[in-house]
Parts: sequence; structure tokens; C-alpha cells
Amino acid sequence: MELKRSFNKVTISPPKLGGVRGGLNEQSPISNENISHRHNLQSQTLLRKSLRNNATAPESILWLRLKGRQIEGLKFRRQYGVGPYVIDFYCPELRLGIELDGEIHYSHEAETYDRLRTRFLNENKVAILRFKNEIVYQNIEVIVEDIKTFAKEKRAERGCSDLP
Repeated sequence: MELKRSFNKVTISPPKLGGVRGGLNEQSPISNENISHRHNLQSQTLLRKSLRNNATAPESILWLRLKGRQIEGLKFRRQYGVGPYVIDFYCPELRLGIELDGEIHYSHEAETYDRLRTRFLNENKVAILRFKNEIVYQNIEVIVEDIKTFAKEKRAERGCSDLP
């Protein structure tokens, strides 16, 4: 007897084409309403792995600075799923996503898509810091300082010096 496994079909398309990077396509039986709180959906496993294995140069460079708890002891994950979206980098302690934007993000359609995506993530209590790829090359420490500032504000908001 042959055992067959079926997986939800995942569509990878750039934002400027109206697709949902790391999202579920129209053929998926799961709606945004019942997955908004889910992280790292099983249906996205191959996509997330592919995105990690085929990282852009700026993503690879930033990852070298984020990995290993180098910034204030914060753990970051690469290509992390939140609902139907995959975030470039995610810090669970801060509920902070970091997105690197290349040229594909500069069109009107892509900016609209990014705004809707960020709104969805914010509604699900994930803050997003966006940086242009050029910042990684020109002065990566700007990104590091923004993360430290965000962490400091989050700690002050919680009224403590340590994160949970």
C-alpha cells in the first residue's frame, strides 16, 4: 500500500506581482482569520528553508551580525513565519521583525503590499523595522543601534531591565 502525503501548495512571487511572499495561495483551505496567530506554519517549511538557503547578500551579511545573540543577548531567527507571511529576521523576545528591502520594494505596488503586510503583522503584535539593502553595505551599525533602541524602549514599556 502506497502512502501519499499532501501539502498545501505555496506560491512564491515577488510583492510587485501581487503575490504573498511566503504566503498561502488561493488554493489553500486555510484562511488568514484562523492562522493569524500561528507561527512557522508547516505548509511554509520548504519555502522558509529555501529562503534561508538562497539568502540575498545583504541578508547573509546582516545574519552574521544578528546570529549568536551578539546584540544584547537577543536571539534572532531567519525567515520566520507569522501567519501567511515570512519575515526576514525575527526576535521572539521583542516580537520584532526586521525586513531588508531591495529594489523590488520600490514600486508603488510593492509599497502598498508592504504597508498591508506590516499592518497585518502589527495587528498580530509584531513590530517591523524596515531597512534598505544599502544600509547593510554602508553602515550596518545603524541597524544594530535601531535594534538596541527598540529593545530599550520595549524594556522601559514593560518596566524592567530584563526581557522575559
